[in-house]
Amino acid sequence: MPRNPPPFPRMAHNQAHNELVRVTLLELAKAGYCAWKNETGVWFEHDERAEDEKGRPHKYGKVGSADIFCILPLIIGNSKFGLHCEFEAKTGTGRQNPNQKKHQEYVVERNGGFYMVFRDTDALLTEVRAFHAFKQHRLMELCASGL
Repeated sequence: MPRNPPPFPRMAHNQAHNELVRVTLLELAKAGYCAWKNETGVWFEHDERAEDEKGRPHKYGKVGSADIFCILPLIIGNSKFGLHCEFEAKTGTGRQNPNQKKHQEYVVERNGGFYMVFRDTDALLTEVRAFHAFKQHRLMELCASGL
């Protein structure tokens, strides 16, 4: 049975995107990875200080951050470390916006994290497993060399 949400031609963009994120989170959990949905947006507080009927806006989350956060466990000897990962889901013809590209480069990758844009759950899991194995192997090599 495919793990990716079926393509629904009439499904709204947000519904397809939310389903891709939901299915991916389930599959990451089944694969043993600690992952969660990263929420960003605005909520409105209705009180006497509100300038209009919508209410006062309150932003939450970091602009440009990805849909899913994950920690990949890396083990060196008897110590366990976590590697920060972010996964950005895209459906249809969706592309990263400039804030997402800046976040990927300046916040995640320049600080040693792993970031991936994905459209398919199976492809993401394959890439995550390969990256995780590579990083773990590389750390073991570095430790063996005395660094």
